[in-house]
Parts: sequence; structure tokens; C-alpha cells
Amino acid sequence: MAVANFWGMFLIVSFMGVGLVGIPRNLLMKGKPPSFHITYIESQAPDLSYQLQDAELALIDLLHEFSSIPNRDDTLSPYYPYFKQIEAQNTEFLQLYRNRISQIHSSLLSSSRSSSPSINLDYLSDLNKRIRDAGMSLKIYAHKWHKLKLAYFFYTDIGSADSISSHSLRSTIYPYFSWSIWKKKAAFLWYIYVSPYFFRLVSYFFGIVSFIILESEVMESLHPRFSIIRLIFSFLRSNSFLLEWFFLNDQVFSIFLVSYMCISIYSSVTRLKLFGINMLYPSHNSSQRSLLSVGSQFCRLMIPLCNNFLDLAFPTTKTEFNNLMGKIDVVPIFGSWVNKWTPFIVLFPAFLAYFRVYSRIMKLFKPDLVIEYEASDLNYDSNILSDSEFDSSINPTILEGRALLREARSNLESQFARSPSHLTSPSLRARDEGRFNYLFDGGLLP
Repeated sequence: MAVANFWGMFLIVSFMGVGLVGIPRNLLMKGKPPSFHITYIESQAPDLSYQLQDAELALIDLLHEFSSIPNRDDTLSPYYPYFKQIEAQNTEFLQLYRNRISQIHSSLLSSSRSSSPSINLDYLSDLNKRIRDAGMSLKIYAHKWHKLKLAYFFYTDIGSADSISSHSLRSTIYPYFSWSIWKKKAAFLWYIYVSPYFFRLVSYFFGIVSFIILESEVMESLHPRFSIIRLIFSFLRSNSFLLEWFFLNDQVFSIFLVSYMCISIYSSVTRLKLFGINMLYPSHNSSQRSLLSVGSQFCRLMIPLCNNFLDLAFPTTKTEFNNLMGKIDVVPIFGSWVNKWTPFIVLFPAFLAYFRVYSRIMKLFKPDLVIEYEASDLNYDSNILSDSEFDSSINPTILEGRALLREARSNLESQFARSPSHLTSPSLRARDEGRFNYLFDGGLLP
């Protein structure tokens, strides 16, 4: 119990400070004008497109390695069942890239550089694992690229509608062009008039909550009676009219604070790699290993987090949970000492996150790096939408990203103009909207 508590407190200190800073900042950035988001997306596009290309090339190389194994269709081979199992698990990619694999195989034969690996169960198991990992990596980057492009197209259309005062979203990109009139008008009103003020207010509110939590964590170690959370709970308990008039009592406030602390920690855990643990990705692209690893970290965080909250809010109240956690005092350095002094260190990761220390260190080694959501580095203006107004003052990364995204949009619009009905095909839509769009074998699809 003592070691588990120590590990949980370490995770809390490592991640909660980052989340308490990141959540209000991300909410504030959501309220920025469309031109800000356009420029930021342009800065991210080149690296993501290169990652997608590398992932696709890596997968094709592995598929070719499997396809070049001799006598794969020999039913008398002791490895025949394993060949079929690998084919069954990777049918989608083998069909998708069969023409490309054949071209690589032919070029290797003509240059006399083909070689046969030593076939055994360990080799086949490792090859199958590498193919599955490469396929998942490709899907992850393809999904990111797809979402990045859709966001760019959307913000571009919103910005264009604002510049011509149309008061409605106008788009030629799927799925926005198929939206109803009221939905287009609602999107325009939300992103131009409502969201800047809404997200700013919400960001300020959660910024205050983050400050209260950080202050209470520090004061719990130094001067507990000055802890804001402790003072709030004392006030709620001594003023019952709040429950009668506003349905606000210590239970409601406890649920809110614990939920916010959990989200602050979990949002950081799911984004970062800790000791080789994989990240979680949307659209069912997370591996089983990633889900198990992150889930286990969540379980380890719950007991120390709840114990930490009880120390902040109800230091003099003894509960069954306190009795359970009291057993860790057998090892003081891992128990009560950690619970008392470790929360003070939460300021350090919060400080690093607030001043973007990691990004600024990386920028020393890569001067053209665009720090995430750094308005001064993006050099944006709320009314900038044309090349002539901003090409002279921004870095080459943004120019390259803009060219990539505008080319992608041009391709989509030309394809839709030729045959609008093809967008109903999921496989063709995947190709046209950015998935597998670098080395894609177009002849495979009808």
C-alpha cells in the first residue's frame, strides 16, 4: 500500500499541474478567431504529412517482406497455417497495396537484390506484430491528417464567410456543404460571435479553480489554515441556506473538485508517454496494450488522489477511507511524509507548463518550430486571410503547410465537381479526404 501510494502521488504531482494549466489554456485558445486556428493548423500540417508518408512507406516495406517469403502457398509447409493467419489479419492492407508490393518485388528481382529470410515461428510472430503495429500507426496518422484537413477547411470557410458578411457558412467540402441552412447559420453565429466570449469566460472560471487547487496543495504543506479549499468547505458547512437556495453543499462541491482534478490528471496521462506506455488515440486506433496500460495507471491514481483530496477538504474528519490509508504510516517516508510534502512539488510541472519551457527548449534546437498556440510566434491577425498580407512575416513551415492543405482542398473540389456521387463510397471518400493519399493504388477501387 505504501509503495502504491508513493507511485500514485508521483503521478499526481507529474500530471495534475500540467492539466491544471493546460485545460484553461486550451479553452481560451478555442475562442480565438478562425485566422488564428488556420495559421496554427498550417504550422502543424508539414510534420504530420511527413509522418503519414513515413508510416505508409514502413507498412509497404513490411508487407513486401511478407509477400516475398517463398512457398507461402505450399500446403505441405509446416508454416502454412501461420502464413494464412497473417494474411487473414492483414487482408485490408495486402489488398490495398498489392500493386505497389508487386512493383517493389519486380524492381528487386531485376536488380538481383532479393533475399529470403530465415523462416521460423519467432520470425513470423515478430513480422506479424510489426505489420499490425505499422498498420495501426498508419491509421493513427491518417486519422489525424483527415481531422486536420477538415478543421482547416471549416475554419477557412468560416473566415471567408465572415469577411464577406454572409452570416452563414458556405462550403464546397463534404460534409459541410450538405448541412442544412439553419445548421450553417448556427455554426457561423457560434464561431464568430458566441464562442470567443463563451470560451473566454469558461477559461477564466477554470483558471480560478486551478489556482485554488494549486494554492491549497501548497498551503497544505506550509500553512493548512490558509488553504482556500479548506476555507470554502468550512463556509459551506456553516451556511445551510446555500443548500436551500442554490442546492450547493459540500457534497456537490466535492464532486466538482474531484472530477476536475481527475480530468486534469487523466487528460495529461492519455496524451503523454510514460516509460514506454503508448498514447490513446481516437477512432478506435488505440492498441489493447495502450488501453491496459493507461487503465492500470488510472486505477493507481484513484486511491492517492482521493486521499489527497480528503486531506485538503476534511483534514479533521476521520473516515473509513482514512483508516485504510492510515496503514501506510508504517513506512513514513512512503506514507504520511509523501502525502504531506509531495503536493508542494506540484507547482514545478505547473510552472513548466505555464511558461512552455519544454517547447522553448526545443525551439533552441529547431528555430522554425511553432510553439503550440503561441500567438506571438504565429503572428496572426484576426482579419488576415490572403497571401499578400502575411507571407512576408511568417516562417517557411506555415507556408509549406498552407500549400499542402490548399492542394488537398483543390483535389477534393475537383473530384467532387467531376462526380459528386462518388463521395457516398466509404473507400473512395477515405482516399479523397486524405487517408492513404500518397502512395495509394487508385486502380484497386471501382
